[in-house]
Amino acid sequence: MTTAWFDRIAVRLAEPDIQGPLSAAWSLAHQTGYWALAVTTDTGGDTLAACGAHNHAIELRGFLPEPDDGDDPETDLTFADGRRLAEFLEQAELRLSAAAATAATPDEAYTALVAVRLLGHTAAAVRTTLRPAETAR
Repeated sequence: MTTAWFDRIAVRLAEPDIQGPLSAAWSLAHQTGYWALAVTTDTGGDTLAACGAHNHAIELRGFLPEPDDGDDPETDLTFADGRRLAEFLEQAELRLSAAAATAATPDEAYTALVAVRLLGHTAAAVRTTLRPAETAR
């Protein structure tokens, strides 16, 4: 199921208008919150960084408008999905940065730019969460 979810996010990020990437960012934040809560000391991840990832994700999700495109069920992302999750957060950051320049309204541009900042912080926290487990390999 996680591959299908990442595929749906990739489609939303590729949409030409700003609403697709904003919707993808909301879904990424939503799932990052669940992912971060699942990180425990058993995974070998940095639980303090996971708390930071959770907090950034919740702030991002609360800031963005909830998408109208149906439900976004929990995807059961595992700790191992963290690297891919961080990559998608960074892709959303780049996509929204570009979309802000062509936004139809100042409000859309502002929303995109704030989301860019929060996506960057969230991606960094996810990568930091993974770091202890990756160095143990």
